[in-house]
Amino acid sequence: MIFAPFTGKDNHGRHVTFAAGLLSKENANFFSWLFNQFVKCMGVAPKLIVTDQDLGMKVAVEEVLVNTRHRWCMRHVMNKVADKLPKNMLGSEQLKKELNACVWSELIEPDAFEETWHAIMERYGLANNVWFSSIIASSKGVSTSRDIEVYDIKDKDSNSWTVTYSIGDDTYLCGCKKFERLGLLCSHIFCVLKYNFVKLIPEKLCGGRWLKSQFVKSIHGGFCDDQEIHLAVDKKKIAYKNLYALFIETAQSIEGNIDKINAFAAIIEEGKKQLLGEGVVLSSTQKSAMIENFYGSHVPTNIEVHPPDVVSTKGSGSRHKSKRESALKLAMKPGRKCGNCHEIGHHDSRNCKKVHEKANQRQ
Repeated sequence: MIFAPFTGKDNHGRHVTFAAGLLSKENANFFSWLFNQFVKCMGVAPKLIVTDQDLGMKVAVEEVLVNTRHRWCMRHVMNKVADKLPKNMLGSEQLKKELNACVWSELIEPDAFEETWHAIMERYGLANNVWFSSIIASSKGVSTSRDIEVYDIKDKDSNSWTVTYSIGDDTYLCGCKKFERLGLLCSHIFCVLKYNFVKLIPEKLCGGRWLKSQFVKSIHGGFCDDQEIHLAVDKKKIAYKNLYALFIETAQSIEGNIDKINAFAAIIEEGKKQLLGEGVVLSSTQKSAMIENFYGSHVPTNIEVHPPDVVSTKGSGSRHKSKRESALKLAMKPGRKCGNCHEIGHHDSRNCKKVHEKANQRQ
């Protein structure tokens, strides 16, 4: 069967396998079933999907993933260049070098990409090739705001980058697009901040992917104010902070009074047993409820995706024994009578025969 994995990237740009499916055929109907099951398992359709140029998958994406942006994998597209090029250009290393420099650059702007691509097509006589003329996608954004500042920054390699600062909404944009790609502040914007004597990096330039999210739970200790600047405040967090403050306030008020300290400890211990069920044997229903309450989700009543059936015959075969192993096993059986001496015991009849022959010769 065909193995179909769903691979994406996490907040740190590392590859993550979200799910995988097995298909018996590669056509639109089977891909539609696969995408429907993926959406059910994940709970939401992806914002972007990158596939090869399979026509059946393209139809399934348009049918199931309606609001998902569909893009073709550039590596699959570039692998077809050798099939689409004229035979007299297959050995051109210079053409290969120029195409890779244009396509695989993460820093090139859309306008610069189209200009470079058209120049390559004209230079090598490929402008009339239908396949090469349809790779190109144009996208251009024009700012209409008047209160903007534009800075030209040169790096150590003498490359020039344009940093645009919008005063109205306090946003920075750089031509390298590092913040949009990785969520990290580039050195060009940092240079502008330093030039304008900005002491604190604006909150909008602190990528959300590097911060703690709302679903991260605190296991030990309380919250520190200086680490909570960028965290979203919710009711659970406020309640926990109030509980922690109440505990500290009560502990400090009874400090030095051993009787009150022991009484307070006994109250906490009893409450802990009642809340966490320590010392009490819980039923399976109570355990399930406690686990669901901890994770904040419930087991669905109707489970549509099941694990594959277990093959019961796997690993149950027996090893075929050699003739020598079978003979040795038979010779070692208790109560076996020797064919030569007719004695019962654990010895080899062949050796016994040799012993008798030697004894006869001596006589």
